[in-house]
Amino acid sequence: MGLFGKKVSDQEWKAGVSRAADLIREICDVLETTGKAVELDPVTGWMTVAEPLSSFKAYEARFRAAKAIYHSAGTPRSLDSLVVTAKRSLDAFFSLAGLAFSWGKFHYSDSSGGPGQRAREETGFAQKAALGRVMNNGSKFAANALSAAKAGRAALELVSLERYEGTGPGLMELFASSIEAGSRLLRQRSMKYSEVAMIGCWCFKQAAILGMVVSRDPDEFIPMVWNPSKIDRFWEHVDGELDRIDQVVLERASAAQDSAALGADTSLGYIRLMTEYRDIYLVVDAFAAAVAARNLRELARPANSRVSLADALMRWPRDTAIGLGLGILRPDSVRACLEAAGNPDRESWAQAHKAGLNIPPEPDLMSADEQTESVLQICRLFFQEYYPQAKAKLDELTA
Repeated sequence: MGLFGKKVSDQEWKAGVSRAADLIREICDVLETTGKAVELDPVTGWMTVAEPLSSFKAYEARFRAAKAIYHSAGTPRSLDSLVVTAKRSLDAFFSLAGLAFSWGKFHYSDSSGGPGQRAREETGFAQKAALGRVMNNGSKFAANALSAAKAGRAALELVSLERYEGTGPGLMELFASSIEAGSRLLRQRSMKYSEVAMIGCWCFKQAAILGMVVSRDPDEFIPMVWNPSKIDRFWEHVDGELDRIDQVVLERASAAQDSAALGADTSLGYIRLMTEYRDIYLVVDAFAAAVAARNLRELARPANSRVSLADALMRWPRDTAIGLGLGILRPDSVRACLEAAGNPDRESWAQAHKAGLNIPPEPDLMSADEQTESVLQICRLFFQEYYPQAKAKLDELTA
């Protein structure tokens, strides 16, 4: 296998990419600076960044050097979500930056030359034609430059992250493997989108319960198993995702209800399905109508579509992060959801089963305490083997 196609370990790949980090960072800086100036004013913005724009050939040479180093680093073997995301960001960076340099040189030549002068000083048809040309290539340069800078910075941040010093896998691997079909699905190259949603919702719910349990002292417990500054960038998005969950609940709630809290009739599974996997579950009314009418074709098509395991492994850590954040920040709401799940509306359940929904004839009832204890049993065994300090803290919080 040639050098450019070699498979390497994650650490070897990170080390190889890191050799280009300074060049990538420099390119991001110049693209961001010039891109912002031109985006603000495609006609005269070049004047404030004329020096770097006039040096684009030199910067492009550095870009090509960085690209050569990146290709020589090979391809990482694993499906680690951070590494997969970093590689995709770098691929996007090199593609977009290449376009940005092409459009940037074209734009600088036009805007600082005759077309730019006509656009600024003349009137009539000559100005209109020149203005359209300068505006068009300026907008394309700015869009590609800013997108490239964003992708490059994101990749550098991911490559610089280190896994937590513990010896075990992450919470997502723990929860996904605890599903009866989880281990089998994790060995496949691809799976149905509905199966991805099933595991994602399971990880979300288990993490929410764990978060609820440790919510009394999360600052001491969470770094033992989930260090937001090193393990998973998805943690940053927890607040935004919780806002989305609030919005979903608000849409379902009446004006008289408290829109800031999750309703007791809103299950954790429903929240996750409706926020991250709504494209296969649609809205609850449309889903119920399709089931009642036995018209499931439109629901089945996306649900049965194939998703690569690599893509799934990027979704599930996010599901776990949002669930953990929900449990820590909204423990009372999570408890209310568990209690509602332990006391379902039997009549509605029977009607759904009769209509053809793939659920058992009778709900598998578990109280809120039983649901919580089932998660804690899994976590205690996991923490005892990999994170004994977290096990001791969990025992303290549940004593």
